[in-house]
Amino acid sequence: MKRKSTFKSLLALALAVVLVFSTNVTPASAAKKKAKATNAVKSVKVVSPAGTKKIATVARGKSIKLTVTVKAKKKAFKKVTYKSSNAKVATVSKKGIVKGKKVGTTTIKVVSVKNKKKTASIKVKVVKNAVKKVTLNKKNLDLAVGASEKLSAKVNAPKKSYKAVKWTSSNEKVVKVSNKGVVSAVGEGTAKVTVTALDGSKKKATCTVAVWNGIKDVQLNNPRNNYYVDSYKVVLDTPIALTKDSFVVKSKVRAEGTYNRELEVEKVFTNDNLNYTIFTKNSVEMGEFVQVSVPSLKGKNAVELQALADGYEYRQLVSGVVGDEINTGVGFKNLVGYETVSVASGNLPAGLAIEKYTNNIKGKVAAVAENQVVNFTGTDELGRTASSKVNFLIGDKNKVVAENKTIGDQANALIYPHEYIGSYINVEGGSGEYRATLLDTYNDLFYLDSENTDENGNKYTTTSSRVYVNGRSGKVEAGTYTLRVQFTDIENPTLTAIGTLTVVVTPAVSVTTVLYNYDSSTDELMFYNHDLNETFSAVSADETTDYEKKILTSKVCLPAGNYSVYIESYGEQITLAKYVSLGADTVLSYTAPTRATINGTLTDRNGAKLNKRAYVRIYKADKTDEPIGYDYVSSYDDGKYEFKCVPNGTYVIKAFDNESDKELATSATITVTGANIVVDFPNLPIDNEPSYN
Repeated sequence: MKRKSTFKSLLALALAVVLVFSTNVTPASAAKKKAKATNAVKSVKVVSPAGTKKIATVARGKSIKLTVTVKAKKKAFKKVTYKSSNAKVATVSKKGIVKGKKVGTTTIKVVSVKNKKKTASIKVKVVKNAVKKVTLNKKNLDLAVGASEKLSAKVNAPKKSYKAVKWTSSNEKVVKVSNKGVVSAVGEGTAKVTVTALDGSKKKATCTVAVWNGIKDVQLNNPRNNYYVDSYKVVLDTPIALTKDSFVVKSKVRAEGTYNRELEVEKVFTNDNLNYTIFTKNSVEMGEFVQVSVPSLKGKNAVELQALADGYEYRQLVSGVVGDEINTGVGFKNLVGYETVSVASGNLPAGLAIEKYTNNIKGKVAAVAENQVVNFTGTDELGRTASSKVNFLIGDKNKVVAENKTIGDQANALIYPHEYIGSYINVEGGSGEYRATLLDTYNDLFYLDSENTDENGNKYTTTSSRVYVNGRSGKVEAGTYTLRVQFTDIENPTLTAIGTLTVVVTPAVSVTTVLYNYDSSTDELMFYNHDLNETFSAVSADETTDYEKKILTSKVCLPAGNYSVYIESYGEQITLAKYVSLGADTVLSYTAPTRATINGTLTDRNGAKLNKRAYVRIYKADKTDEPIGYDYVSSYDDGKYEFKCVPNGTYVIKAFDNESDKELATSATITVTGANIVVDFPNLPIDNEPSYN
């Protein structure tokens, strides 16, 4: 009995332990699962079709769809349920579609299935009437890349309706549209912009937008403010590869006129296929109108502009002797049409005045004027102004006067080191015959034209009006040089005057270029400065050529800036460097591409090789009236001619009689692709020259 009782006690104790453990473990597991469910869903948000969080509006009898965003760890956790606080006003489906039942307001509550504590609510307003129709002001729209335009939507709806709309684009890589209907072109292509009523009526209107690459801007390329313009900067909407044949440039004189004159596009520069600099063979004058177009572009493909540039100081000399009748105009740079003239500073010499109807300086000069400067202001028909500086140099029989002038100090006429330098200095009065001596030579760096040397070793020249001052080519460095010229009257040596030429040489960078595979007979090395729109030839006094190795070594001084480097050969531009920045003394090295040789033999009517009687010209195939090279047949050539280093392209060669210049024969079109070509001219209709042995 006692054992049985002990067994029962142990069994009861074991059951009690199990019970304790089971009551402790089960609640802990359940809590963990509950915590996971809570953390699985972060948030629930709901917005109306208009994108608002507070209220959605729907017309009675129409439906709208709410947009719900659930932030959850898994897609399966994003399920929600919907409930309307007043189903008599509006109902909501399992998919969040709200249907308006009667006018009033209700609240739609959105609850996470996974975590019912995560909810969102939005008020829904039901209006009485629905939108009848939505229209746009345009059904089709063409835009250039980067351009924008605002579309206007008209919503036809009765009173007590909701007229809000939503704008969408079918392809945002082509166009984007703002919530105010502003359409922005992003890239080439076609897209549909749709405006939709947000009241559930599903009324909408669509505009098809075509976006094309076009011309964004065209400007004169005239940084030097020249009167004649032959270059333009063209900016495209997006990059596209174009050639000189892609551009068409036309001009006209009158604004109301038509573009009857077409200018030949000679060359084109670009570094990125977006920004182009184009050059025309002919120029336009200030005030004329220009149209630049790229017909192949589907967007904006033509731009018009007027050739206008700021005026700069124009300098002129009026010279003579007392008693001379003066009648001369006052010149101005870059003014358009007729201008009015007024004196800005200084006084006219005695006897002279501005004539009212011609604006000329006119009268009988009555007094000596020794570098008497008068500044004038001109105003053109457009109200633009420019200045003119007139230096009066008037002598008489008892007074010799000589000119003072400065060169190289104006932005449009700078002088750089090693360039050719030369200018006249004028003299008036006395007998009119003078001996001139350059007093400042800077160690023989400067000299006068036609100099003689007298018995004392002094250099001089004689003149009746002026002398020409030169600088040694390739020798003059940067700096300011004051060059005095003394004039002595030959008949009366007591009459003298000193004129001064001030030469300003602007600092520049020294550029040494080594060009391999160079052909001296055809190649000209060129540097084009993009910043100044100025082309510099590398031909200089500091140039050496190894003819056997075909190596050119050139040294020139160029203004700092960005350049394209190229060879001009047979009317073609062969690029060596598209874009190189020169800011300090530099050594450049290039190799010209290997090009073809065209040669052949000319024979007379009897088949004998010509000696001296003929010559040949080479032309571009599309310009057979403009020769780009020629070669004479001599008695040493045995009837042969040769064109070396001909670039790829199409050409025509013509043979001519050397005596009469009569055309004898024309070749077929020659296509050059790098290989040498032989083009003979047999049995030309002339006789060979007789041989004298």
